[in-house]
Amino acid sequence: YEEEEVEEPVPVTASDTPAQAAAAAASGPAANGAAADGEAPMEAEPASEAAAAQQPAAAGQPAAGDGPAPMETEAQPPAAPRMEKKLRAKKSALVVSSASVAGWTAAQLNEYFEKEGQMAVADKLQEDTNEAKNALESYIYDLRSKLYESLGQYVQEADREALSSQLSAMEDWLYGDGEDETKSVYVAKLAELKAKGDPIRARAAEDDTRPGAIEQLRRIAEQYISLADSTLPAHAHLEAADRDALRKEAGSALEWLNEKVALQAQLHKYDEPLLTTADITKKRDVVERVCKPIASKPPPKKEEAKAEQPAAAAAAAPAEGAAEPAADGGNAAAAA
Repeated sequence: YEEEEVEEPVPVTASDTPAQAAAAAASGPAANGAAADGEAPMEAEPASEAAAAQQPAAAGQPAAGDGPAPMETEAQPPAAPRMEKKLRAKKSALVVSSASVAGWTAAQLNEYFEKEGQMAVADKLQEDTNEAKNALESYIYDLRSKLYESLGQYVQEADREALSSQLSAMEDWLYGDGEDETKSVYVAKLAELKAKGDPIRARAAEDDTRPGAIEQLRRIAEQYISLADSTLPAHAHLEAADRDALRKEAGSALEWLNEKVALQAQLHKYDEPLLTTADITKKRDVVERVCKPIASKPPPKKEEAKAEQPAAAAAAAPAEGAAEPAADGGNAAAAA
């Protein structure tokens, strides 16, 4: 920002009038000094009287005892305000423009920026290439160490030997001709190994998670069947149709599960499974979707139950009344 000097008007106060200035001069240091010494200001009175006599004259009025009053004069215009200089801060936008940076032109800067972007892309590609190479190397070591241990029973002997040889050949290539390959080559080699190694891993994972899924579906289905056969007062409000629906859906799920488990038991662990955890989970979700709303149906409220009882009694009363005349008519006919 920048500062500029401006003049601003200052209002005229009462102390700035000529009469008050004369009075202030009369009661100056001499009067104050006499008062301080304890002496009466005897000489101050004429000065005061002179000042008092000058006030009417200054204001355009005659003094007392000076003869007839002169004619009234026109009112004098007010004194012009005093002007005082002050500094005022003035803010303005600062525009900065540069024709070059460190002696380089705009074309040179654009060229350098483009080269910098190319180097960044090259660095990112090199980083991705290293990650792809490390992923291939890790997969080789991990799969080969588990083929004869945790994954041994999920692959046949001939397939295990062939896959182990392929892993060793891939390792030799990785540290030989494949030491400095592109990212796409490493990705393709890893996909080639996963096509044979991932199915083995999947069979092992299925064998690990399938028992728990079977047990969960069996428990849920048996609970709904038990609810359908329940005679507890808490379940007395369930209608016959609701109980039949529970038995049908839960019983069908148990029948399907027992059949699939029996077929899966006939296979080897290195065979592709017929019953997967995903299939069992899907069947469980179907059972829950059908049976849970029925099982969670609340019993009717007491007010509703009381209202239903008189209605049922009223509906049964006419039927009984109609049955009695019919019986009387039959007795009369028998007597005749």
